Amino acid sequence: MQKKNLNRIQRSLIYAFHGVFFFDSSFRLFCNNKYKNIYSIFSIEKIPKCCLEDKNFLNISYYVNKTFKNLHDLILKESILPRSALLLSHHAVESKRMSEKKYRNMISRIVKHINYLGITNIYLSKHHSESEINNKFYEALGLNMLDFTCPAELYLLSSQIKIVAQPYNSLPIIADSLGILENVEYFLSFQIKNSPDIQLRKSLINRICAQNSIKNIHID
Repeated sequence: MQKKNLNRIQRSLIYAFHGVFFFDSSFRLFCNNKYKNIYSIFSIEKIPKCCLEDKNFLNISYYVNKTFKNLHDLILKESILPRSALLLSHHAVESKRMSEKKYRNMISRIVKHINYLGITNIYLSKHHSESEINNKFYEALGLNMLDFTCPAELYLLSSQIKIVAQPYNSLPIIADSLGILENVEYFLSFQIKNSPDIQLRKSLINRICAQNSIKNIHID
């Protein structure tokens, strides 16, 4: 995505106040004109052409995939139970986007839908911005909380993860670029209020599901 570089004038003034005279690019990330080398897990076709002018591009998805597989075989290979689900939580309560009650009701509906699809063993990957406010609630639902320092994508390398429940976040997009969706049968997608670029995310995830023969179910 071509993301605008907000507040760049204010930042430049602060830099100047400290004796550093610098005016940043109009855009962030790969589209920032100060970066001349781009290393990405995404194919070159998925990066805006305007971000690639006068730059060197290298797709590193093969190397990341290989590293993830090595980590999986080292620490996870025997630990995931047969026919399991992976649920990605959200910091919706901490960021004041949802009340505790509404958030918990939504997570409960997702867990019930996973059970309805025939899976009772659910692993929870907590968002790193979450506090411990919902820990007892998660435990009461019987969720198996994972080490949040491991990227959630790592667990998709297990052939036992059949369902992924996610808040229209980056996991499906990253996993698709790494080629690690072959064992997933369902995505259960739920939307959090004020999620950025939500329509683009939905469109990308719907396309990924169609390309990988994954059933995508939206949970209200």
